[in-house]
Amino acid sequence: MKTHVRCRGCGRRKYLPKTPAEYLVQPECATCGERNWRRDAWKNHPANKQVCEGTCRHYPHRRGSLKCYYNPDGTDKPTDQLYAELYGELDEAQSGSPGSH
Repeated sequence: MKTHVRCRGCGRRKYLPKTPAEYLVQPECATCGERNWRRDAWKNHPANKQVCEGTCRHYPHRRGSLKCYYNPDGTDKPTDQLYAELYGELDEAQSGSPGSH
């Protein structure tokens, strides 16, 4: 049974011809080299997907995921939460730099 999987080391997605449990030696991850895969529940059950139809990203993604403009129920995320998701890393980097005082 073909199945979608994710690497436990780096999180990379892959499509395998068999489930991870059916392999004696699992295929190597091209990104991190580990041989430890798990089933990707979201990719394997398309009926459960809530794909965002908005313009927040240029590719299909899960509604309510990190940096998506909407909550899983379809309502707009609060502005402060969205700002923290989009720019939180930049704010932390600027506050830790020596020239920001």
